[in-house]
Amino acid sequence: MRKGVLFVSVVAALYLAISAAFNLLPRSAYSELEKRDLKRFPSFTIDSLLDGTYTAAISSWYSDTEPWRDTLMYLSMQFRDLEGMRFGEQNIQYLAGDADVAVETAAEEEDPVAEADTVTLVKAFEPASGDGTADDVAKVANSGIILVGSGDNVRALMGFFGTEQGGAKYAEVINRYGEVFGPSVNVWCMPIPTSTEFYCPDEASRFTKKQWPVFNSIFSHLSNGVRAVDIYSVLAQHVDEPIYLRTDHHWAPLGAYYAAQEFARLAGVPFGDLSQYEEHVVHRFVGSMYGYTQNVAVKKAPEDFVYYIPTGVEYSTTYVNYTLDEDFHVTSESKPFKDKYFYHFKDGSGGAYTTFMGGDMRLAKVETSAPTGRRLLVLKDSFGNAVPGYLFYSFEEIHVADFRYFTKDVVSYVDENHITDILFANNITNTCVGYTYSRYRKLLNPTDPGLSAFSCDTIPESVKLRMIGKSYPEEGAQIQMSELRYLKLLYCDFNGRIRKGEMVCNQAIADDLLYIFKELYKAKYPIASIRLIDDFDGDDLRSMEADNTSCFNYRTKTTGISLSAHAMGLAVDINPLENPYVKGEEVVPESAQAFADRTVEFPHKITSDDLCCKLFRSRGFQWGGAWNSVKDYQHFEKR
Repeated sequence: MRKGVLFVSVVAALYLAISAAFNLLPRSAYSELEKRDLKRFPSFTIDSLLDGTYTAAISSWYSDTEPWRDTLMYLSMQFRDLEGMRFGEQNIQYLAGDADVAVETAAEEEDPVAEADTVTLVKAFEPASGDGTADDVAKVANSGIILVGSGDNVRALMGFFGTEQGGAKYAEVINRYGEVFGPSVNVWCMPIPTSTEFYCPDEASRFTKKQWPVFNSIFSHLSNGVRAVDIYSVLAQHVDEPIYLRTDHHWAPLGAYYAAQEFARLAGVPFGDLSQYEEHVVHRFVGSMYGYTQNVAVKKAPEDFVYYIPTGVEYSTTYVNYTLDEDFHVTSESKPFKDKYFYHFKDGSGGAYTTFMGGDMRLAKVETSAPTGRRLLVLKDSFGNAVPGYLFYSFEEIHVADFRYFTKDVVSYVDENHITDILFANNITNTCVGYTYSRYRKLLNPTDPGLSAFSCDTIPESVKLRMIGKSYPEEGAQIQMSELRYLKLLYCDFNGRIRKGEMVCNQAIADDLLYIFKELYKAKYPIASIRLIDDFDGDDLRSMEADNTSCFNYRTKTTGISLSAHAMGLAVDINPLENPYVKGEEVVPESAQAFADRTVEFPHKITSDDLCCKLFRSRGFQWGGAWNSVKDYQHFEKR
């Protein structure tokens, strides 16, 4: 009896001691193990008390902030690791994700894992925090993680479950960029394999899918307007080198080097040998896979994070930072500021992969001393971060934008920055995700590409100042400025490059012109130039000789003293050099003599069957090329 009482007393005392410790000792505020801030004590409101959310939040805070949280979790991992120890040659563990798709599929196979004691199937910890968006964290958790090896050689591999159909959809989206930008911009597609493809043992193959069929699907579905960058085959030749990180879901900087080398070769630009770089090492690096799995085997297998800084080339980096809300939506962005491209981390830091540009949530512009005349836009996920630093010898400007956060219109951005090359650098998992397709479509607006850039407004004060004394007389005009409209347009030039244009017209035809030029833009109808004639000091002849498309100009007719329809903003001249004014032997402009004979075929000739002519006529315009006494092939007017 006394022994029973003593036992109960000891148990009760321990319980009270533990309770006192857990309730009275300072509570944890940050978990170094999980790399996240722990929950805060909730704010009290009457509504939260009445609907029960206040007490639920207290319960969540209490369990999340226990004293010695990291110590207890680490001990738990140690016991879990010992409990799940396996002594097979490969020492493979599969940390199942939130979804059991892979496991269920594997159970249906006739030949599961060869030796039962070489694979352990356990539930992965809930991911605490990750390098990237909430979508990224969920993606890793759902994919599952395969642990391979033991001791210092443990490697964490992220399961892959993409499909060939997904790869085809990705190619379709990239093809749209090739169509929109045409031959004036080189569009490159460089899908990136993850480490699972090269390092997953056969014994664990049922927990992931092969990636090559998806690469093959992407490459086979690319159009002629997009060039494939096959780094899969390149990386396969270097699998004995540290081209992927063991404790992180990203590749290693060395893998990105070989990828950049292949891209530069295909792009025909200079490339620096690795000997031209300065090597830096962050020792004892443990990356994102520890945060995703919270598995002690990963913690015990730190590695060297080796990266390379180019020498012998000058470069400066300008950033725009994005501010995100809790759902990772961009809420604001900073003004441009200059900072370093390579960030240095201390030994043991788990954030070393953000060496490049400091992370994803910013837009970077790198100006280099490379005299190549080429300007590159990299549209990427976090795998793409490690690539641009190897291209400082190759491009005079490199713009780096994460597709998840980029807020610009790609068409306008490419035009404004004179981009010559676009490189899509996404890891193979992202190429099979619907979110990726929708984001890239949104950036391009493929269903109505660039049409948001078209606008009509009253004449801005800055434009009025440009017009007065040139296209608009200082006094005596028979039309008021208030009767005119200022149009912003997009068009495709003779090289297929998308350009911004501006035009002043009569308010009566503003809607007609917006419709017509939108249709011409969508059809990629080539127009040499669309500028205000004020850029030519109101000189119609100079504008025509420059092959400039224009509308309003308060002037008389080409031959005569009466006002032209242009003076009322009711006429438009399209590609006037190839479509001149012809009256007998007279050709205006004189430099257009070669285009006066309309029986000869040549590019950009407007005919009655031409799309431009059909569109103007459909909106009630007359075509000067159909007149009898004179032929004004450039001219469309509405009376």
